[in-house]
Order: sequence, then C-alpha cells, then structure tokens
Amino acid sequence: PLAFQSSRGRWTLLELGRMTVICPSCQALHWLNERVQESTMALPRFENCCKEGDVQLPGLQQAPEYLLYLLESIDTTARHFRSWIRENNCALTLTSVKYTSDERIDPQAGGVTCFQIHGKLYHLQGPLTAAANDTSAFAQLYFFDPLYTAQMMQQGYPTLKISVLERLTQEIHTVNPFISLYKTAKERLEAASSQDGDGRVLLNPQLRLIVESGAEKRRHNLPTSNEVAAIIPDKYGKAGFRDIILAHRNPDTNRQFSIIDPNHAAYMPLHYVLLFPNVERGWHWGQRLRDELNRRKNLRLQQREFYRLVINTNGSKTF
Repeated sequence: PLAFQSSRGRWTLLELGRMTVICPSCQALHWLNERVQESTMALPRFENCCKEGDVQLPGLQQAPEYLLYLLESIDTTARHFRSWIRENNCALTLTSVKYTSDERIDPQAGGVTCFQIHGKLYHLQGPLTAAANDTSAFAQLYFFDPLYTAQMMQQGYPTLKISVLERLTQEIHTVNPFISLYKTAKERLEAASSQDGDGRVLLNPQLRLIVESGAEKRRHNLPTSNEVAAIIPDKYGKAGFRDIILAHRNPDTNRQFSIIDPNHAAYMPLHYVLLFPNVERGWHWGQRLRDELNRRKNLRLQQREFYRLVINTNGSKTF
C-alpha cells in the first residue's frame, strides 16, 4: 500500500529481567544473560567484572575525615562542595592538563555544554618553583602555608570557599605522601642547583625518586616512603615507561612542563587528589591477573577491570 507503515509494530521487546544476579567471586550485580556461556543458570559465572575471580585489587581506603564529611553531609557547606567538586579537585590538583580545543564549538551558542577536543588529553608536571613574575600553581602551592595556598587557589576558582580549601589542603598534607615526596625533591634540587647548576629529580614508574645532577647527569636514588613505594617489576621502569620529571627551574622556557605517561602509576593520583586521597596507586603495565587455574594466555590486567566499572554489593571493598 502507498500509505505510510510504521516499523515500530515489528519491533521485539528484549526483556533482561532485573539486575540482581550476584557474581560469586566479587559480588558485582549482573543480568543473568551476562554470564559466560560455559556456566549454568543455577551457577552463573561472570567475566566482565572480575574475570571469574582472577582480578584481585586492594580494598579502597576510607576517605579522610574532613573529605568524608564533605562527601556525605547534607549541610550547606558540604552541598556547596559537591556542587563544585570538579572545580575543587582542579584547584587542589598537583598536575595540570593540556589539550587542543575544538574551535568550531561556539560557547555562546547555548544548549547543552559540550567539551570537545582534538587529539589527546595530557597530564603535565611543571617545575616545583614558579619562574620570576609567575604566580605559583598546582604542586608549587603545596610548599606554602595552607591558608595562603587556599587564597591562591580561590583566585583561580572564585566560586569555591577558602575555608574548605584550607581544611582540605591541611588534610592532604597529612594523608597524601606525595606532598612530602615533592618537598624532598625540591630540597634536593635546591641543593644540587647550588652545587652543580640546574639538576632534576625523576619519579620513576616504581615511584622511586632519582636525583640527576651535574653535566654528566650523575644519578642516585633518594629514600622513598613505604606509603608511596609501589611493588612494580623493574622491567616496567626501563625504556618506554617514562619517568615524571620534577624540575626545579627549567632553563628551557619552551618546555617548562613535561608530559606524564598515562601508564605511570602516579598518573591518576597526582591529578585526581579527591578521588585518590590516600594515594592508592593508579593502573600500570605491571599489574597482572591471578590465573590460579592456568587457563589464560594474556595475563595483563586492563584498565577496564582496574577502575571498578561495576555495581556491587560488597561496599566497594574490591570492585
């Protein structure tokens, strides 16, 4: 017939049921149809959460006291913090970001806010001391008094509360071992600068500090806190797995910031300080599946499994 006929009447409804089936290994919630084909409806097993128990991750630590209050309380201060939580993290972060924005997007056009970039998004580590006439930012702010630090942060993000930023800065100084690590790096860089000219300290993929100084670029390791040290095989610290460069004053003004490799274990904790307040290590190439049954050829733990992209019933202790 010539009349219009809708195809909607030929659609078939797909009914998945309720998402109530629990993975026996990690307690993640699933639909029954997500089970592996070899398992039964009575005893389902699942791959897309914990690889049938082969993904073993340390439990997430509870957030420190003041941050936990801000995340859970319903008072005015806490609600304001959560409304601006991204801005709070940007103010407190130790590293910056770099990207090429899409100039075709008109911010004055109205409608849904759209953040669109060309190419990659980079995390950058800058020098630990601001250049002359420059305002301190990012990791440089943590070498000052918490109140002054909060005031400087609030200048860049005027919607945030100085009192909240000050308390969070104090708490980060207490619980985040990267702060003491950066202070140690800055002290050694200042000493190396007075003796051998500009030097640098490297934070390698094993989260160890390495001083590099002098024209011969002599290297020696600095003591690293057990809170920061990560158990990462040495082979993942060799060529191809780049160090984070903690420069004092970079003499090359065109390269004041160094790109942090996304495979570095500190890539996420250094930027998302409110998401990783206790500096749980981020994903890195050295992480492996457990594979007690010796049935897997590829033992690499992927980022998808590491970042706990599931709903569970165990209080996020594992996933």
